[in-house]
Amino acid sequence: MAQLESQCDMLNAKLLIEGQIDNDKKVSAFDQQDMLQEEIEELKENLERKEYLLQFNEQKYFQYEKVLRDLILNK
Repeated sequence: MAQLESQCDMLNAKLLIEGQIDNDKKVSAFDQQDMLQEEIEELKENLERKEYLLQFNEQKYFQYEKVLRDLILNK
């Protein structure tokens, strides 16, 4: 009887430990998902900033070309 109780306690402890490990894996997966989501948001922000800068530079170059064209045609 004592041996069965000991085995039952060991099995319950093993189940508890396995349950904790599973919970840790789930929490780790959620943490990883949150980190990846944050990285995606950061990449999107960087892309938008770069796109804005490219458009801004494109407008500047267009103005430079316009001024140069006017200078060349008016000579």
